[in-house]
Amino acid sequence: MTNENDSNSPSSESKSQPPTQSPTTPAAPSESEVRADSDQVTESDKNTANELAREFRWVEFAQFAVNGALAIIGIIALFIYSGQLKEMRKATRATQTAAEAAKNSADAATASVDISRQVMESSGKQFRTEIRAYLSMVTARQSLSPIEGPTENQPYIRGQQGKYCVDVIYTNEGKTPVVGKRTTAHLILNDNPQPIVEALNVPPYQARYSDVMGTGDKFSTYCSELVDPSVLEKALKSEITVTVYGVQQYMDIFGEYHELGFCYQRGLTYVLFSTCSDPKAKGNPPYGNWFEKRPH
Repeated sequence: MTNENDSNSPSSESKSQPPTQSPTTPAAPSESEVRADSDQVTESDKNTANELAREFRWVEFAQFAVNGALAIIGIIALFIYSGQLKEMRKATRATQTAAEAAKNSADAATASVDISRQVMESSGKQFRTEIRAYLSMVTARQSLSPIEGPTENQPYIRGQQGKYCVDVIYTNEGKTPVVGKRTTAHLILNDNPQPIVEALNVPPYQARYSDVMGTGDKFSTYCSELVDPSVLEKALKSEITVTVYGVQQYMDIFGEYHELGFCYQRGLTYVLFSTCSDPKAKGNPPYGNWFEKRPH
């Protein structure tokens, strides 16, 4: 017969297994055990805290030692800086003293240079005054050939118009040459020459540096305009006033400008020339060389 398991009938295996046991709850520790464990934990925490405290004390001690060392180093550095500052102050004072001494020396040198320059300028002016050219007028005279023809190369023909000529003598009394001498001169045959002479205008000076005159006497010849033979005869016989006048312009070797006026005349019945004078004024004062007083 076949064994068929009926689902509604219990199996034989389930009948043979022991019954399932329910889990058991451990028993609660006793009060003494709990106290012992708590004391053990507290002691461990104390040990840990003490260890940390010891470590912190070492750290604090190390920090204190470092701070102390830094303080000592700082104090030493302050002493060093203080010494350096004192030396720098000494050096600064020494530099200031040296600078003041140099300034005083420079001021003294400048003053000495100024004094030397003033002396040199004064000496130079005196030196230039002593050796510069001095042009002065000497006199005038009738030329050896007192009458010329109408032109320079044409001889005078008696009975015709001609020019009356006079030599003017001048000299350089200085120790150095006259440079660029220029003469403006006129000769007139007139018994009232003063207004004409005083109306002379000094022309602008144009130096001719090729004209150099050394020391000693020189003369230049100046002639009148063309006049009639009768006037020439009066001039030769001193029957009319002959006046030669003008101005000498020149430079000295130092480049200084000078001018000298002159005026000579030969009056009626006179043979020699003399300085122009005012016959109407008291003492007959001369009116020649008036350019010496003219401002320029």
